[in-house]
Amino acid sequence: MVTLINAAHKNTLQSLDAREVSTFLEPLIKTQPMAFLDIRTRRQHVHSHPIFSINAPFDCFEQKINQLFGRSRPLVILIGETRAEVQCASEYLATAGFPEPLHLPGNFKKWKECGLPVWDGEYTASKAFGEWVEVTGDINPISPGVVINNPAPLQIDVRPISEYQKFSIPGSVHCPTARLGSIVNYPDQVHVHCAGRTRGIIAAQTMKDLSTPCFVSFISGGTQGWELNGGRRIFDNTSNSPALIDPETEWCRAQDLINRHQLPILDDKSVVEWQIAHSDHQKIQVNDLDPATDQIAVTTLIQSTDQHLGTHHVPVLINGPNPIDVAIAVLWLRRMGWDALGYLGALSDKSPHQQAPCIQADSPGTHSRLLVDIRSSQAFATSRVIESEWIPRSQLHRIDSDVPYSVILDLTQSIEWTRDWLIRLGRPSTPIYVFDSIPSSQIDSSSLTFSEPPSDQPVFFPNRHHGDLQDAQGYLDWEHSLLPTLQAFGKIPWPPIDAPTRPQSHLKLFYESVFQRMAK
Repeated sequence: MVTLINAAHKNTLQSLDAREVSTFLEPLIKTQPMAFLDIRTRRQHVHSHPIFSINAPFDCFEQKINQLFGRSRPLVILIGETRAEVQCASEYLATAGFPEPLHLPGNFKKWKECGLPVWDGEYTASKAFGEWVEVTGDINPISPGVVINNPAPLQIDVRPISEYQKFSIPGSVHCPTARLGSIVNYPDQVHVHCAGRTRGIIAAQTMKDLSTPCFVSFISGGTQGWELNGGRRIFDNTSNSPALIDPETEWCRAQDLINRHQLPILDDKSVVEWQIAHSDHQKIQVNDLDPATDQIAVTTLIQSTDQHLGTHHVPVLINGPNPIDVAIAVLWLRRMGWDALGYLGALSDKSPHQQAPCIQADSPGTHSRLLVDIRSSQAFATSRVIESEWIPRSQLHRIDSDVPYSVILDLTQSIEWTRDWLIRLGRPSTPIYVFDSIPSSQIDSSSLTFSEPPSDQPVFFPNRHHGDLQDAQGYLDWEHSLLPTLQAFGKIPWPPIDAPTRPQSHLKLFYESVFQRMAK
C-alpha cells in the first residue's frame, strides 16, 4: 500500500507587481520563434489554463516536446503548478538545445490572481476558431430536428473512420474533411456533421472553398445535437464511403484550390532550397484517408492544433501523398495564423527521437519495495508489472519518505531526466527500469480500470458521447461561449475567413489586445 503525504512543494516567491507581469507577458507579443507551454497535468489544463497556452504535462514532458517541436528550438515560456517542476522542465529544455526558458514566478496561481486571460476545455483554440468560421464563413447550419424529417440525398460524417465506426447519425456515410473534394458525384444537397460543431463547420466551409456543385449545410451540434433533438445514433458502423475521383482529377481540383487562394506551394527544386534557408521550421505530413504512423489526418490536425503545433512565428511545411489533403491543410493553417506552406511530394523527417536505453539490472520482482509505474495511465491500464502501482511523475513527491520504491518508465521517457527529478526529491538511489526490457513473465496484461479518472486524462463533460444529454448540452453551450471569452479579455485574433490568407500568430495578436486593455 502506498502512503501519501500532502507535502507539496512550497512556492516562496514574492508577489508580482504590474511591471513584473508586463515583463513576463512581453515575449508573447514579439515575432521571434516562441512557445507558451502549460506543464500542469492534462486534468488541470482542461479545468482552466492561460488562453492559447499549449499543454505539455510534466508527466510526459519529453514526449510532448518531441511531438510539438521536432527540430524547432524556440524560446519557451513556461507556466506550471510548482516552482520545482518548472525549474526541472527548464533544465530539460536547456539540455535539449532550447534557449533559456522564461517562467512566471508564482506560476498558474499567480496568473489567475493577476486576472490574466484564462479559459477551459480541450482543443480550445481550434474550437474557438471553428466558432469564428461559422460567424464569418459562407456556410449554412441546419437543425438536427429539421434533418430528422428532411434528410439530404448525401449525408457525410467527416470524423476519422475510428470515430465513425463507434457511432454516427443514421444514413451517414464516412468521408473525412480533406477527402470531400475528391468525391466523384455530388447531389444537389449535402449535409455534413461531426460529433459536435467544429469539424462539421470546417467541412462545410471546405466544400464552399472547393466550389463543390451542391448546396452544403452542416448539422448543428452533430451527433450530440441529434440526440438532444430526439434522434437515435447508429453504433458499430462498417466502412461506408462515397466513390472518390482518380489521382489526375484530384490533382486538377487541388491546383484550382491553390490558385484561387494563392497558397504557397513549393516544387522539387525550391523545397530543397527552402529547407536550407529555413532550418528552424516544423514539418507535418498529412493524409486524411489512411494515415500512417508518421502522418496526421487533416481533420485531426485542424481539430487539435495544440497537439501538433507548438511554435509561433516559424514556418510549417506540409506534405503528403494526396494533393487535396496538402492544399486544404495549408489553407486552414494559414487561416488560423500559422505560416504554412505545402509540398506535393514525399519528404523524409529526420527529427531526433529520444529513446531511453534499456537498463540491464535485476528483475523488478526481486526487490522488496514499491514498484511505481510513471508511464501514461492508458499504457498502465493495457499492461503493467505485476503488483506495480500507477503514480505519475508529478506526484512522486507525495510518497512517504519511509517507503522505498523503484520507478518503471517507457522508451518515450528520459532515464537521465527522471533520475535528476528523483535526486531533486531526495531519492538519488532509486532504481529505474524500462518497461520494454522487463520479462513477459512479470507482466500483467489483464484489463484494468481506474476507480477515478487519472490525472493525465481530461474530465470535461465526460459523458457527452455516452447518452448524457446534460453533458451534451453543456458541451455545446461551452463551444458557443468561446468567442465571448476572447472578447472579454482582448479581441478575436483571426481575420474573417473570406480575407486573404496572410498568417499572423493568434497568440501575438490576442495578447497585443490584452496589453492595450491593461494600459488603459
